[in-house]
Amino acid sequence: MSRVRTLALICVLTLVTATMGLFIINQKPNHPAGAPNPTPTTTAGVDANPTPSAASPTPNHTRPPLPNIDHPHVWASWALLDRRTGDITTGGKTGPSTTESMIKVAIGAQYLHQLEEAGRSPTAHERTLIMRMIEVSDNDAAQTLYRRGGADTMLRAVIAACHLHQTHTRPGWWSETTMTPTDAAKMGACIAEGTVASPPWADWLIDVMRDVRGPSRFGIIDARPIDRGRPLAIKNGYTVRGDGWHVNCLAVADWWSLEVMSRYPTSFGLVYGANLCESVAAALLADIETPAPRQGTGVPDVPLDAVQTVGDGRLP
Repeated sequence: MSRVRTLALICVLTLVTATMGLFIINQKPNHPAGAPNPTPTTTAGVDANPTPSAASPTPNHTRPPLPNIDHPHVWASWALLDRRTGDITTGGKTGPSTTESMIKVAIGAQYLHQLEEAGRSPTAHERTLIMRMIEVSDNDAAQTLYRRGGADTMLRAVIAACHLHQTHTRPGWWSETTMTPTDAAKMGACIAEGTVASPPWADWLIDVMRDVRGPSRFGIIDARPIDRGRPLAIKNGYTVRGDGWHVNCLAVADWWSLEVMSRYPTSFGLVYGANLCESVAAALLADIETPAPRQGTGVPDVPLDAVQTVGDGRLP
């Protein structure tokens, strides 16, 4: 009897042990259905426990962002002439625009050329007229020189001398001369090289362009204020017309000549065109030479949002 009980007890214990084993084998990991396996895994080239990445750099707000030149109501175009090679880089949209006061550089150069042909140097008064026309964009001075020099005749002479094939005058209206950025860049280099006025007076005119001040001093010079140790030579033009702002920026350096032209809604303000000129210049000139620190021009800036004017080129 004792033996039978012992055998029965052994059978019961065996059955209990087997049942417990099956229960343990069939248990699942304690995480929700469909959740990934919590055990770290490594894929080739990927750290299973990556170190947190460094924070993104803080954006640089020292330079205005590039204006949206794809806006349906914005027309913008530019041309950069490398004076060392003759290569021209263009961008933006195609076609010409009105020059506004930018064409005053041509008036000054051709007037000086005419004086040379007459065998004399400019008088003190004539030099003052040219300086005021360029440095502070004086329209009255420009009109005086334009009429004395033969009006459209003097502009057509510059067109011929500089081989400007996409430039056209409007009789009696120097500000409404139309020109492409490529022709404007070529004109700047042509004048600087002494093709219109001879080198002594061409050099003097470029030096006058280095002294532009007041509301007309903006744009390209904000991206590249110094040209090989001297203030950059510039002449801008800006006017509100029936279709909005017409803004032009011309700069002539020892190695390059750059023109940026734009037309856009009046509500955008002059600062939009100024920022566009600066941004395009910063991008294009980055590959042509190393910029110098912005200092030492000796010419004060004027905040463009304080400019209460509709332009500087409306006189005929």
